[in-house]
Amino acid sequence: MYKYLIIGLGNPGNKYKYTRHNIGQLFLDFILLRLGKEVKWEYKKNLRGYIATFQNILFFKPNTYMNESGVAIRAVVSFYKLKNIENIFLIYDDLDQRFGKFKINRHTPKIHFGVLSVKESISSDKFLSIKLGIDNRTQKLQGKDYVLSKFSPQEMSTIESEIFPKVFDLFFSLIQ
Repeated sequence: MYKYLIIGLGNPGNKYKYTRHNIGQLFLDFILLRLGKEVKWEYKKNLRGYIATFQNILFFKPNTYMNESGVAIRAVVSFYKLKNIENIFLIYDDLDQRFGKFKINRHTPKIHFGVLSVKESISSDKFLSIKLGIDNRTQKLQGKDYVLSKFSPQEMSTIESEIFPKVFDLFFSLIQ
């Protein structure tokens, strides 16, 4: 039985892997690297995504487009009979925060269609949000175009060496 469900939102495929919208899934990959080589992703067709497990934690990366994430997450919640929605952590990009900033709370964003899909599909907003700031715009770009842009190599270096380690430490302090 799993106590926690940790979900990283994003879009499927290599085309989107390093885009700002996929920072939630990138963070899950970082977690698994930190936990060790024995923790691996496994595709589950019936759940429409990838799972990995570690002790009493179930990690999940939906293999759906961001705005359809709720369908896959509802399948996971149902399949594993997860009743305590408050033990679900939803990790996603936050365009309302500057790059490098993050928040962990139970407040959902004003506009984020992936999060809205999850709320509607599981009929709850009681999950914990891990919102990772992605706004590093130096020119005017529409949000929908910006979230699908890739991180620069310098931004990826900052994410992996500074941001993700801080979020990782805070995250694990919450579940211990």
